[in-house]
Amino acid sequence: MVYRCSLSDEKNEKDSSECQTCKLRDMYNTYPAWISEVHGLGKIISKQCVLKKWLWISVLFCCIGGSFLTILRIIKEHKEGETSTFTSVKIVPSLDLPALTICPDIEDILNINGIYKEVQSFRSNITTNEVEDLIHYFLAGNGYNHMNRIKYFTRNYVDYIEKLYIQWSRNYTTFDFFFHIQKKYGINCKEFFVECYYQRKIEDCCKKIFNVIPVLGRGLCFQTIKGLKQQDEDDIGKLILKIKAPNYSNTNRLNKKNLKLIIYVNSDFGIIRATHPIYIFPNIINTLVIKARKIELIYKNADCLMEIEGNNNICTLKNWLKSKLIRPFNCTFSYLKNISQDNQFPICNLSTIVNFYFDDSNHFKLSYKSKTKCTPGCFRWQYFTTLQTGNVLAKFPDYHFNLRMSFMSIQAREHHTFNNL
Repeated sequence: MVYRCSLSDEKNEKDSSECQTCKLRDMYNTYPAWISEVHGLGKIISKQCVLKKWLWISVLFCCIGGSFLTILRIIKEHKEGETSTFTSVKIVPSLDLPALTICPDIEDILNINGIYKEVQSFRSNITTNEVEDLIHYFLAGNGYNHMNRIKYFTRNYVDYIEKLYIQWSRNYTTFDFFFHIQKKYGINCKEFFVECYYQRKIEDCCKKIFNVIPVLGRGLCFQTIKGLKQQDEDDIGKLILKIKAPNYSNTNRLNKKNLKLIIYVNSDFGIIRATHPIYIFPNIINTLVIKARKIELIYKNADCLMEIEGNNNICTLKNWLKSKLIRPFNCTFSYLKNISQDNQFPICNLSTIVNFYFDDSNHFKLSYKSKTKCTPGCFRWQYFTTLQTGNVLAKFPDYHFNLRMSFMSIQAREHHTFNNL
């Protein structure tokens, strides 16, 4: 039945109610079609009673609010919910070699014979033992570890060595004298490395393979440059190094059984902490067999940082410096001067460090747990190193250490984490 609504229709009460319904339907049909699809919006428009309008408005807002709360809960569960780890082993065309850092033993850092002759020029009655004690004073004051001779010094003897050092370092600042001695009596790269075999050919060790970097507690060491790759399998792709004993002219050093080099294998390049050392010895073949693991994590609860790559060694180093050096002494070591944000601090006076070292030799130990957490990067590599040694029939002719490093196979274990949806 079709109603035609007009004023005359209102005479009949029944027709009037039907006409009113018709008017409301006509009014409802004049609105766009999408309004009827929104829950409650059509009811709000069609109701004449204010109370009923507010009722439907409340229903509509409850629905919208519930939808937003549900979305927020889903997002929160997505961020805080359980994660899964996907592990795979992939064969790749090449692998980046980790940072290989080589440091001399404490006894071989400086040329004792050369320093002895220099000190003898102004102190003719100096003994070899006193020169060795002077070198330990110099190294300990500049932040080197394992200066065990100092803890056996008497207080008067420390004062004597200090006066000897002042006379030796005349006309130099602490910073300049440290690098002057390192350049004059330290390890020379070209004399230290005899040969570097990389990617089936001999390369210049000091220009294309190694850089000089500072190592906390060990001073200046040599580290492979970033970007060296292994493209071939084990034996063919090895990095092979032939190395002379550092400062091998030191008296009777080659005849001592404790002659060694200290090796560190890290994923982070640049300044490192002297942790997890590997010791290699002369006249044997030392082979470092590496396994690689690639880790890619999602950012969750600040367990890792997206803005850095690696294990964040620089953070660990800075925490050590703040706790052990900057807060108690308000200074830094010469070889760590170029660390960012530490240029503002002066170089530590040697007597201050040595006297503290003399009173508490454990203060500068590297084993330290910081209250400030150092969060690693979400993307990083982990390397697992195994040292294999092999005897030789005769001593090496022109060098003392033979060090080889390679991945056993050109493949990496990959770990990826993702949220469970």
